[in-house]
Amino acid sequence: AKGRWLAVLESDDFALPKMLELLYNAAIKHQVQVVKGNCWFYWSGNKLKDASELKNASDVKVFSELKDASGAKVASELKGASGVKDKKTRRSRERKKFVSLVPRKQTGYVLAPLSGKIKDTEIFFLPPSIWSGLYEVEFLRNNNIRFLETPGASYQDTSFNFKVWVLASKVNFISEAVLYYRQDNESSSMNSKAKADAVVTEFSEMKRFIQASANDAFQAQDKSKPELTLTLDNERLSLLLAVLRKMQFDTYLWNYERLKSDLQLTFLKFFAKEFQETCDMHAKEELLFFEEWKAKDMQLIVADPDNYHRLRSAAGQYSQKGKLVHYYRLGGLRLLLKILRSKL
Repeated sequence: AKGRWLAVLESDDFALPKMLELLYNAAIKHQVQVVKGNCWFYWSGNKLKDASELKNASDVKVFSELKDASGAKVASELKGASGVKDKKTRRSRERKKFVSLVPRKQTGYVLAPLSGKIKDTEIFFLPPSIWSGLYEVEFLRNNNIRFLETPGASYQDTSFNFKVWVLASKVNFISEAVLYYRQDNESSSMNSKAKADAVVTEFSEMKRFIQASANDAFQAQDKSKPELTLTLDNERLSLLLAVLRKMQFDTYLWNYERLKSDLQLTFLKFFAKEFQETCDMHAKEELLFFEEWKAKDMQLIVADPDNYHRLRSAAGQYSQKGKLVHYYRLGGLRLLLKILRSKL
């Protein structure tokens, strides 16, 4: 990158026409190092049945809904070129869903993730969503923030996003959606053990990053480009370790739930070993950000991963309904109501 700002757009997603304008204006207005927006989840549906389908024809319906003049122009050109009026060329079940990646309470002002304010620290637990952001290149270079190399680029945003939040002192969120995040291939990493293990590699790097920062001595793998040393006092170190533990638990549980069935139990047993020490030491400081039901899940996983796997399977797999059944069995109506209230 040779410019002042860097944006990441994955090959199967597409940006709204005003994405960069919205993010750039917010970055300049608030003089921040990072700015992020929300997104639309997008499903293109079944493949076109017509053999003469055009590239980008899958985006016709979505572009036609954009209010921006440039979007309308693109839509009209595609409509004329691909003949979308013909029912044979329509994709079935094409749909989109607005996703609020950040709560409205955290938009419109400048925050610092390690300020000590709870609502600022909470951004660590939001989806990484690096593709909905704009990053100051100088900030990334000065801190040598890079992606780890993983099979199929799996989970590379995890440690990258963590380091950004640890080192950034000026962050801004906007409420507008800035791109369409394609969901058609969301199961592509479910069948790969290498990709499942990639998330573990990301958290190992995050832990190394914190520990090395606390020791006030670490170098990048490229020795010619030392990483910026982050001075951590005991209070901020404890806070970051608690943040990391909660992020690790949430991500491991999410990973377990989406894996192919023959990979789930193996990963869950590894999961249990990773959190054994936390349970043995009754490390309350590491459970600072755990909700009651997450703490119960962790205890069950560590105590008997085989039994936990049976319980989750019996609850109706891993759908939202299945999760509610699981937590009802775990803590009754009281726990279920507590979970529902937290979603409001």
